[in-house]
Amino acid sequence: MEEAFYFDNEGLRLFAVLHTPASSAARPPGHGQAGLVVCAPFGDEQIASYRTLRHLAGSLATRGIAVLRFDYRGYGDSEGEFSQALPETQIRDIERAIEVLRTRTGVSRVGLLALRLGAPLALAVAARRSDVRCLALWAPVLSTDEYFQHLLRKQALSEMMYGGALTTVAALRAELEAKGCVDIGGYALTAATVDAFRGLDAWRLLRGLRVPTWAALVDREETEGSRRTLARLGECGVRGEWVAAEPFWRFPDEGSTPPIPQALIEASAAWILGELVDPEAGLWKS
Repeated sequence: MEEAFYFDNEGLRLFAVLHTPASSAARPPGHGQAGLVVCAPFGDEQIASYRTLRHLAGSLATRGIAVLRFDYRGYGDSEGEFSQALPETQIRDIERAIEVLRTRTGVSRVGLLALRLGAPLALAVAARRSDVRCLALWAPVLSTDEYFQHLLRKQALSEMMYGGALTTVAALRAELEAKGCVDIGGYALTAATVDAFRGLDAWRLLRGLRVPTWAALVDREETEGSRRTLARLGECGVRGEWVAAEPFWRFPDEGSTPPIPQALIEASAAWILGELVDPEAGLWKS
């Protein structure tokens, strides 16, 4: 079952979609239900990944896991200004989403699944709460400085290719510092957002985490860099693996649609079920 609705947080209405098992037969009677909150990525990556995240949520719901997808304030169909959405406000939005999931479904165990820039947000939430039972990270952004540098390069290339402007990364960074804001694919990236994300050190959060965590590095081919990242994740106690798939969070060439990364969804579902459900008895963990 799939239900769209709004929930309130700090005076704003946030849009959400709840995926629930079709019937109580999906879980043994008398055992607590498990749920998952999805932490979306930044800007157009959220739009590009919508189809895959919806498919994931539906797949988990058929296996008895309730899944809540939602838009942060200023994103999608939620109220608020995109330029005013900061990591701290998004963290509070995730925490409110956890409460909404619990209230609407009565789940006893909650996990988080985060894509790209949603990963440091999910890590921060797990670090300050005791009720997050597991984390699944898809193509996690582990260096926000590198990530925002990539966005600036992408914007400069786009302006040169489609706008005929000889824009450089240095010029965009200077604009960000001078004006406090720069356009990235139609989204206002603010200096306040960049500075605030610098305070979310993903590697530090991973090292201090006491929550079972699984990370999937997703790309067409495994590289030496991804192997080094997997090794470093292992040193932090994170179970990491590389999954071959198209980077579905990027908009493809016009007229093409990337395939649903079924291998990623299946690997994620197996790990999440293993953490939220007793795999030997087939009963929900309480």
